[in-house]
Order: sequence, then C-alpha cells, then structure tokens
Amino acid sequence: MLVVTRKPDQSILVGDLVEIRVVEVLSIGVILELLAAADVAVEWHTRNGRFRHEWRDEPRSLHMVLHPHGTIHLDRTVQITLVSVRTEKARLGVNAPRSVPVVRKEVQQSRKPE
Repeated sequence: MLVVTRKPDQSILVGDLVEIRVVEVLSIGVILELLAAADVAVEWHTRNGRFRHEWRDEPRSLHMVLHPHGTIHLDRTVQITLVSVRTEKARLGVNAPRSVPVVRKEVQQSRKPE
C-alpha cells in the first residue's frame, strides 16, 4: 500500500482514472472530490454502509465524506483508504496494480514539458 499525506486543495492522480482532491480535513474524516476522466465505477464503504455512484453527466465530479478506515473502490482494481486524519492532513492509502501509476498532482505537473 502506498500512503500519501495530503492537505486541503492537494490531489493525487490515479492513472487515467481519476483525480482525488482533498477539499477539507475534519476531525471525524475528510471531504474528498473525485474528478473522473472516463466512466469509472466508483463504490465506497463507510461505517454507514456501502454506496455506489454512476456518472450521468459532465463534468464527472463527486464529493464525499470519508471516515478513517473508509474505502473507495475504483473499477474494482484500485482501493483508496483513509488511513488517518491529523491536523489539516489526511493520510490516504492506495492499493493499485503496478500498471496503474499513482502520483501526487504537483509531481505530475512538474514533469510536463513546457
């Protein structure tokens, strides 16, 4: 599992599937925004149950509250878990196949040629 620490307005990119942006860090969890580039099956598990989202229109964005140890599943191949919440920081754990790159958005932006 890759664990990445993110602050509000910081993102991780999961392959060509989605961008996951931390909107706000709360004492009980984190508000995340998922921005999808393609039709990605999104399912998440919380202590309140299991939820599924189907994209219907553009832009493909979804806001959710995730509590510690809550998980998000993308296309049944990628799993994102809220590992812990600290003051103004969320630690996200990502399990993905080796063929799916997972990078911090600022790293991806610094690699783009001008």
